[in-house]
Amino acid sequence: MNKNWVIPIAILIISASIGVFFVSGANDISSQTILETDKTTIGQDISYPSGSPLITSKIVTIPVGAETGPHIHEYPMFAYIMEGEVTVDYGEQGIKTFVKGESIVEAINYTHNGKNNGSEPTEILVVLIGTD
Repeated sequence: MNKNWVIPIAILIISASIGVFFVSGANDISSQTILETDKTTIGQDISYPSGSPLITSKIVTIPVGAETGPHIHEYPMFAYIMEGEVTVDYGEQGIKTFVKGESIVEAINYTHNGKNNGSEPTEILVVLIGTD
C-alpha cells in the first residue's frame, strides 16, 4: 500500500467507527476549507516520513512577549491561529507573521523561532502528523 494513503485511510476508518459522517439531508451543517496545500510555509514539498504515523492535536498558548526558542519539526504540522498573532523567524527564509484566522503547514526539518509580538496571548490549534 502506498504510504501516502495510510493516514487518510486511518482517519476515514476512525471517522466511520465514531459516526463522524455528515448526512446529506442535513441542511444546517456546513464546512469551510481553511487550508489545502502540498507545501509548507517556506515552500517545501510535504512528505510523510516512514515509521509510526501518530497524529497529535494541541492548543498552544504563547503569552505576550514569549517565544518558542529555536526548534524544528521532523514531521508535517498544521497550525491554525485561533487568537492573537505569532511572528516566526525562518532565518534565511525570512520572517513571517501569522494572525487570527490564518492557517499554515509549518516548515519541516528547518530551524525557526516563534514569538508573540502582539498585545494579547496567542492561541494556536496545532495538529502534528508524526511523533513531533
